[in-house]
Amino acid sequence: MAQTTTPPTTDLKSEYVDYEVYLQDSFSPIVFANSLVQATNDLHDLDIDLQTPNKRLRYDLDEVEQRITNLTSSNYQDLIAQASSAGAVAKTLPPLRTSLEHINSSYAKLQRDILAPYYNAQKLYTALKRLHSTSGLLRALTWYLYLARQLATLLKPIASPSAVPDNPRSARVANLDAISATDLLQAAQTVSEIRAQIKSEPGLRSLHVIRTHESSLGKVEQKLVHHCQNIIKFYTSNPKSFENDGASIVRTSSPSLSGSTNNIHSGIPAGLDYNTLITHACYSLFLLKPEALASSIQKYHVAQIGASVNDIVRSLSSLNMTMMRFNSALTASGERAKSIATLNKLLRSFDRPATAVAIDSNSDSVDADLSLWDFVSSSLDVTSLSNVYWKDLARNLETQIRDFTHNNSNMVKTIHFKNYPSTKEIVNNLAVKPFNGSEAAAQPEEIKLLVRSLAPLFR
Repeated sequence: MAQTTTPPTTDLKSEYVDYEVYLQDSFSPIVFANSLVQATNDLHDLDIDLQTPNKRLRYDLDEVEQRITNLTSSNYQDLIAQASSAGAVAKTLPPLRTSLEHINSSYAKLQRDILAPYYNAQKLYTALKRLHSTSGLLRALTWYLYLARQLATLLKPIASPSAVPDNPRSARVANLDAISATDLLQAAQTVSEIRAQIKSEPGLRSLHVIRTHESSLGKVEQKLVHHCQNIIKFYTSNPKSFENDGASIVRTSSPSLSGSTNNIHSGIPAGLDYNTLITHACYSLFLLKPEALASSIQKYHVAQIGASVNDIVRSLSSLNMTMMRFNSALTASGERAKSIATLNKLLRSFDRPATAVAIDSNSDSVDADLSLWDFVSSSLDVTSLSNVYWKDLARNLETQIRDFTHNNSNMVKTIHFKNYPSTKEIVNNLAVKPFNGSEAAAQPEEIKLLVRSLAPLFR
């Protein structure tokens, strides 16, 4: 039976020597010796006492020597047995040395042939990635600067602060023909492309030139939005441009009604293709600020109704003598209806350009695939701008005429004795006949509302 040997006792605990201090990984002989000297000396001592630290070390050495002697004396049999086996262990080393040398040689070759080229390739790959990022950033910057220059050129006529007042009172003051319809749409698309460029290349904002330009881009975009809103605000259509059969719209340049209640001429420059300009302005707003498009058309619609109501109400004071002013007001109201109908048709028939960019709006609810009319009709919750015009005109007139008849009862009696056409005939001449069955004509429901609104004045 093999004799089992017990490991020698190595208990280093002692009440005299703190062995843990010497066994710590952070133990430093210099630091320890310095602490012993400082423990027995003071800064003000003239002589340095080295005997006490020396005694401490000698005591520790003697104690360690004594413990080594005790351990070897009490465990000498085990130590001798371990020493005799050391020779056998040593005999196993030469064969292992050959294998070790083979392994070291293989590792050296691996490091030389594979690892070293790999590390070099890693450095080249990192450099290539950085060069690629820099090249991509420079390409994005070049395209951005090109778009910015193009936008500045397109918007130069309206870019200066004094080019157009903030709230122009006429189409001439608004300088509607400052930018052609093509340039207007191209400017809106350029702004959208610039926004998309910044979004697709976030690193551009790390460049000072981009941050500087982007800070002014909002003001330039707002100028463009205001110009498009003014085009809608002062939109008018020539009666000849409205086709009876509801087919294509013939574009003309003759001036007609404006949003003003007293002006027949809008101050629109001769030769201006307003129908093309209005569609391009609407689509530009759709690209830049969709909610502004719906709001502008809504304001335009309300302004046309307000102008028509004001014209008709002002003409009532002369009805006891003649219908001339009243008929003129009705004609103006009909012309505004034609303008609204033409705008309605233009929005329906407009096809976005083949070069149109994707919409980049802040509104998550905007669908980029919507047509202009689909967006406007869904935003305003209408199926026809013309129908809403006649309905709102009738409802507003009903209130105004009721107040007029209440305050001018004697005049109303005089009007009743005049040989004026009947209410139905007036409404027919106003809202049906001029349109020859087109979609601009009032429908039966609107006709009833108009008849009811004018009934207190006529037979």
